Amino acid sequence: MYNSISAVLYTASGGTSGSGLNAPSPNPHGWADGSAHYWVSAEAFPADETEWIWRFRGPGGEYAVEPTDLGFHEYSSQQSWVDVWWWVQSQSAPGQTWCSHAHTGVCDRFYLTMSETAENLPSHMQNNLVCHELGHTIGFDDGGTTQTSCMTGGHTAKYNSTETNVINARW
Repeated sequence: MYNSISAVLYTASGGTSGSGLNAPSPNPHGWADGSAHYWVSAEAFPADETEWIWRFRGPGGEYAVEPTDLGFHEYSSQQSWVDVWWWVQSQSAPGQTWCSHAHTGVCDRFYLTMSETAENLPSHMQNNLVCHELGHTIGFDDGGTTQTSCMTGGHTAKYNSTETNVINARW
């Protein structure tokens, strides 16, 4: 459905080198626009949706932000105000996330894609991938080597205490 969209992989400016976090300013388009963060599947193929949707609902998505002041919530239809739209497509990276509607330091809508080949990853890595890509929709960059977070190469499918503190301070 959206395979023809031409987009640049989301990379936010600012941040502390190697921390995996964006600084609150300047960040031209990286922060989620509110504490209620809604996501919806834009996947056209039921088998691909079935492969991934439970990961968004649970271990890689909604559970990853507990306990924080940010809530991930599934929405049942593709409305223009929904924060994250995801689907599966052919691509070289296991996952990609970019902001499609940015203004004044926040993003009103992110697009998140999973690679068709990522379906062959072990289950814990798929959960971590969902957590990692959703972390970009919160405002986190890649980085760090602590292996304690899905943003820094760990396989926890969770955000670490520093990231949790950033989420709670922001929302």
